Amino acid sequence: APEASVTPAQPLLRRTPGSNVPDVDSLLNPSRLEGYMRIGMLDELLAEYVPEISALVGKLQRHAERRDFPACVDVLHSLLGMSGEAGAPALYQAVRRVYVPMVETKEWPAQADWAARIAALAAESVQALRAYGAAHAGAAADPD
Repeated sequence: APEASVTPAQPLLRRTPGSNVPDVDSLLNPSRLEGYMRIGMLDELLAEYVPEISALVGKLQRHAERRDFPACVDVLHSLLGMSGEAGAPALYQAVRRVYVPMVETKEWPAQADWAARIAALAAESVQALRAYGAAHAGAAADPD
């Protein structure tokens, strides 16, 4: 069997040393989010992308449980783009580490819990995006 690109020992997300708390810098891309804030689109991004990421993860889990390979690849493709656009690089990289080998090898990931791991990271990313949005609520574009 070919080796998977994600080994069981390879974490999907960096953790703060000595803690089980995610390293926030690895969850979000602040410069991307600040760019959305500068052009007055942060609220729109959060209103559209956060629920869509959650919906895609739900679909991914259902398709993975049914072993629907083409549907999983389609959802992973959408989740890859959505997480990149939303400024969630940890989720983007985790999805990419699963998606690319699936497309290239046409095989399921070797890790049985790959979809659950993506779902957990997506939940952390969505929570971080919501917290970022709350901290910057109502931030509008610079009138200049």
